[in-house]
Amino acid sequence: MTFLATLLRLATAASAIDVYFHFDRSDCQGRSAVCTNLNPDTCCGVPTGSVPSLGFRDIPTNWFLQVRGHEGGGCRLTKTLETASFTNFKCLGNGPYTGAGYGFLSRKTVRGTEGVEIQAAEKCTLPDLLVLEDESKYSLSGLEEAKIVETLAVVKNAADGEALDDAVKGLEKVE
Repeated sequence: MTFLATLLRLATAASAIDVYFHFDRSDCQGRSAVCTNLNPDTCCGVPTGSVPSLGFRDIPTNWFLQVRGHEGGGCRLTKTLETASFTNFKCLGNGPYTGAGYGFLSRKTVRGTEGVEIQAAEKCTLPDLLVLEDESKYSLSGLEEAKIVETLAVVKNAADGEALDDAVKGLEKVE
């Protein structure tokens, strides 16, 4: 069993998925903070507030996963558990959510948490990418936690383009 778990972890190092925290909408569209290349059995969360939907993207279609949406701050409490298989995308649209994660299921398991090895994360990682409504992307990597918190709060609550421009001023634009 340990060999299989190690093998799965090595395979995921090359193919981790992206988790989008969508600020405005419950259909996994619009402005979002992204945890890129999130590994299984880890946590990523928004530092303050919550979002209405989570989008799990770039899932290898041969993976059989349980995706998780959390509430109560980071990945403190599990709110939603859903299965993702034979797809490259899964949307959880019944927030509010404060954190997200995923893990592998055995092919025999269809529902529930049987077969999932969940490791408690000591600390939730923070999003490392910001995606605006026009699909422009800005890196949050290397910023201090306080700056990430401030930037995400402004972007989440921005009502106009000027506020968004101010929020991303000084951030590296990603192609």
